Amino acid sequence: MGIEDSIIALLTQYKLPMLYLGAILFGETVIIPASFLSSSGFISPFSVLWVSLLGTMSADSLWFFAGDKLLKCCEKYKWCKNRHKRVLHVIERLTSKNPFHYLILSKFLYGTRIATIIYLAMRKVKFAKFLSFNSLGSVIWLIIIIGFSWAAGNSTRSITGITERIDIMALVLVLVFLSVKLGELFICKVVQRKNKKIAK
Repeated sequence: MGIEDSIIALLTQYKLPMLYLGAILFGETVIIPASFLSSSGFISPFSVLWVSLLGTMSADSLWFFAGDKLLKCCEKYKWCKNRHKRVLHVIERLTSKNPFHYLILSKFLYGTRIATIIYLAMRKVKFAKFLSFNSLGSVIWLIIIIGFSWAAGNSTRSITGITERIDIMALVLVLVFLSVKLGELFICKVVQRKNKKIAK
């Protein structure tokens, strides 16, 4: 049984608790399959949205409060210290005008979400302000990926007999996940190009 099959089985059995825990620990790796399965009617897309939002906000809040301490531990190791300095330098350039606008955008940029949260925590941003902007970005991000995944699941199930082929469902899920990642990478490249033009 592959990881996709395991996720599907756990979501089918435990539903919302599994989705909440999965959103905290694995993010869209669990949210996308849950959204895909919601097209079958075993759980509503709205339930996927609010539980995923709760899990995402819980995870982001943990990073906000613990990230600064983790960075201090990280600085004990040269390779980690150099890497996080490069990442923070890029974020500083991108967020020079309005870090909260970038916080919203970072949801769609591959590999920048956690770094952005830690950066804001280091700048001693008030948690209430962080929470409000982060919630907005999370809702927009979740509506897009849940809607896309639900539509993919609905289209897949419209094919005769496909609902009983878990291997085909798993394959489609992988394609949906890859599509989301490619979309995030594309947006990241566009932002990087714009940032280079501004820097010049």
